[in-house]
Amino acid sequence: MFKPVEIFYAYAHADEILRQTLEKHLIVLQHQGIICGWHDREIAAGDIRETEVKKHLNNAQLILLLISPDFLASDECYQMALHALERHAQGHTKVIPILLRPTDMSRLPFIHLSALPSNNEPVTLWTNQDAAFVDIAKGIRQTAERLSNHVSSFIKPQGNPFNPTQYISPLRFIGRNHELNEVFSILEDNQSVSLVGEQLMGKTSFLHKIMDHFKCNVPQKKILLFSGLDSASQAITNFIENIIEERIESEDSDRLADQLDRWVSKNTQQGTIPLIIVDDAEILFERFPVRFLERLRGMLGRISFIFATQRDLDLLINEISRTSGLENRLKIIRLTLLEDSAVENIIQAGSPILSKEDQTLLKEWAGHHPFYLHLLGARLFNARLQGQHSEVAIDRFYMEAAPKLRRIWNSLPEIDKITLKNLSQGKQIFTRHRILKIRGLLTPDGQLFGRILQEWIEQET
Repeated sequence: MFKPVEIFYAYAHADEILRQTLEKHLIVLQHQGIICGWHDREIAAGDIRETEVKKHLNNAQLILLLISPDFLASDECYQMALHALERHAQGHTKVIPILLRPTDMSRLPFIHLSALPSNNEPVTLWTNQDAAFVDIAKGIRQTAERLSNHVSSFIKPQGNPFNPTQYISPLRFIGRNHELNEVFSILEDNQSVSLVGEQLMGKTSFLHKIMDHFKCNVPQKKILLFSGLDSASQAITNFIENIIEERIESEDSDRLADQLDRWVSKNTQQGTIPLIIVDDAEILFERFPVRFLERLRGMLGRISFIFATQRDLDLLINEISRTSGLENRLKIIRLTLLEDSAVENIIQAGSPILSKEDQTLLKEWAGHHPFYLHLLGARLFNARLQGQHSEVAIDRFYMEAAPKLRRIWNSLPEIDKITLKNLSQGKQIFTRHRILKIRGLLTPDGQLFGRILQEWIEQET
């Protein structure tokens, strides 16, 4: 089974910017679940620095020594390097020197190790430093993939790797790289996001992945995550109280907005503005006064929001007569079916328990739908552990999928139901294909997303 390789960054604080640039070039590896990184900027207030550093240094499978004159001049960095080399010699970890700035490497204890960049020229001497970091990232990818394969061969399955009932933890999150990069780009420009996706399309897992990204890469950024289903969003006062962590007496929209505005100013650090994420945001928009939403609109740029909903915000806001203009300031990101590579990675999480035939069944029945892949994967995995036939798993899968498909079907306009019925009968009808693709019911080439939808339509409509 796959496990991300834990990386430890050993560096001098004078090289903070170079370390951050290296992390940016490695972020794709993190999104792909190949690595997870740690450095001392992640030490929380109140934690003992020496204890935390030693713990992560001893747990790391790959240690990067970010070499520079400041690194070699630091007693702490030099001692970390010696400890890393000792673990490397014992076969407990892999150490790679990363040459950031020119320095005399002769007679150093790690001179025998292969360094990056591959031409042994320090990053700052490259005409194009991005090219240097790309070279480094390629070398780290090769090493991390070898380490991952080595580790995975010794890991036995611990529980069912498929998770249809809860959000997927950031370390096990797979896919959505294009959408994630779009969100990061929008937030980097201090803008806000309207995240739209059908129920069960993975919005909650996606939001937790965004939180994890900023905790790892921008630890100074203030981030809060709420759900419209929680008590924190039941009323406007609850919402603001949970943000500013103070008791509020007034329910006046302007006074509440003023308190939020002061909190924004207080929590803007080094030009990094706060981010508030709201899952199931439909309920929030139904309960918040128009005046408060107007004030939120005026704060955009000084604070970023991600509002996750099942439907487009403009339609939702028009229906509940809460027109404030807020939705016009949000960049829309849609979650639909998964890309091919993500589907393959999800399926591979079940090997070697799942046979090739099981993996084919997953693709046939669940297609590229994230929820149904995990639901059928979980049932097939349990069936194999219990020595049961795959038909037992598929029967249970159908029974659990049916009420969820029924709920979606009942929300469709009649014209969409007719289109789906025609497609299930092999008729090529192109009415409203684009809408049905956005909802994750059709593939990009206009086919039903999986056999589960085909059989449900044939048997229950």
